[in-house]
Amino acid sequence: MRAVALAVLRALVGVAACTPPPAELITAAPGPTAAPAVSCTPVPAEALAYLADGTCPWVLVPGEGLDMTLRRLDGTEAPSHDVMVPEACAGRCSYSGAVTVLGPVLLAVRADPNSELAEAVFVGAALGGRVLRFAPLWFGRPAVGDSTQQGPVYGLAAWVCGDSLVLMPGPRLPGAASEEAPRALREAAGAYELVDEELRRVDRPVPEDMKQCTRIPFELP
Repeated sequence: MRAVALAVLRALVGVAACTPPPAELITAAPGPTAAPAVSCTPVPAEALAYLADGTCPWVLVPGEGLDMTLRRLDGTEAPSHDVMVPEACAGRCSYSGAVTVLGPVLLAVRADPNSELAEAVFVGAALGGRVLRFAPLWFGRPAVGDSTQQGPVYGLAAWVCGDSLVLMPGPRLPGAASEEAPRALREAAGAYELVDEELRRVDRPVPEDMKQCTRIPFELP
C-alpha cells in the first residue's frame, strides 16, 4: 500500500509540474474617444472679410439693425459680434482682420476717392464684449508725393501685450526719419479698452520692450 501511495503522489507531482500556470487576465484600458470633427459652414457670398482661425474662420457680413456682424462659421451657437463701423467709413471702407488671443481684430481702410491709396485707417476689437468698435490709426496731415496724398508719415500699429490691445507709433513712409511723430499720434499711443461704448486709450502701463508683445499681422496701407 505504501508503495502504491508513493507512486500516486509522484504522478500528481509530475502532472502539476507539466501543467502551465493559468494565463493572467489582462483588461485593456479603453482608448481615448476621438473628438468629433468640426463641421464649418460655407462662406456666405455676401462676406466682406474672411479671418482665418485654427478651425473654422470668422466672416464679416452685413448685419441687421447694426452695421455689420462678425461671426464664426462653425455651425454652432458660437458668439458673434455686432460691428459698429466708423462713421468716417460711410460705405467707403474695405475690411481685413486677424484672430488673436484677444479675439478677432478688424482693420478698416477708407479709400481716397481720387486715388487708389488709403485716406484713413481704423482698428476694431470687441475685447470680450458683444460689440466690436473702432479707433483711428492715423493722425496728422497727410504727406504729398507725385501730387498725391499718401497719408501721414507715421501711424499706429496694433500689438497684443498680454491681455491688452496696444497701439504704438511707427513710421510708414520713407521720410519718417526726418520728421517727428505728431503730438496727437503720440498721445493716442498706449493700451486700449472699451470705455463708454468706445474703443479708447486708457491709463494702463505697457511694456517698455515691445519684444514682449506680438504684432497683429495686418497688411497696413
